[in-house]
Amino acid sequence: MLFRSAANPSAQSAEQGILNPDQYVLDEIMLYTASDVTDIRHMVVEISYYEDIINGFCSGSVLIRDTLKMIPNLGMSGFEYLKLNFRKTEKNSSKAVSINKYFRIYRVSERNIVNYNTEMYMFNFCTEEFFLSQQLKISKSYPGRKISEIVTDILFNDLKIDKNYIRIQETNGLYDFVIPYKRPYEAIKWLSNYARQVGKEGADFLFYENAVGVNFFSLQTIFSQ
Repeated sequence: MLFRSAANPSAQSAEQGILNPDQYVLDEIMLYTASDVTDIRHMVVEISYYEDIINGFCSGSVLIRDTLKMIPNLGMSGFEYLKLNFRKTEKNSSKAVSINKYFRIYRVSERNIVNYNTEMYMFNFCTEEFFLSQQLKISKSYPGRKISEIVTDILFNDLKIDKNYIRIQETNGLYDFVIPYKRPYEAIKWLSNYARQVGKEGADFLFYENAVGVNFFSLQTIFSQ
């Protein structure tokens, strides 16, 4: 998904609650640094947000028009977070898709001076789960376990993801696996090549993240939904 809009949607649009597919209501965007929490909604020029079933994690970017010199004044050092709270409403539908999550800023890019008081730059962000996965490597043996149990163990015990945020479909069969120093997300994608749905043929499981959590489901189940 890619959402692009002006930073301040009109009050009329926000009150209607039913917007065009390429519009959204930005309820909140906060920048968390070591020294402060800053509301940056009025600085946002564009938001891009992606949920990728192939890459498996949520990511995006926020284009900022900064007149406050935030980067030096807030002492940004690479440990910052964004809290995003926005709603996209499908055309002719009363059911809104809502995103309300914290994301890790992993890079500041496209930094340009506009004039003496203003500069523009991009905050590139991803989910904390993926960011942590890039920092870890796991080496474990799993004798006689279901793949769905192994995936749950990695997510809960290694990445410390809340169980309420984990959605796992049970897999068929017991396996002996040794994970040889792989990153958690990398290990799960490797395991998905062997995972089979109960009562079905084929190894067609996908691991991905969306607004409701981290998911491990077969393509057949996804298609049926």
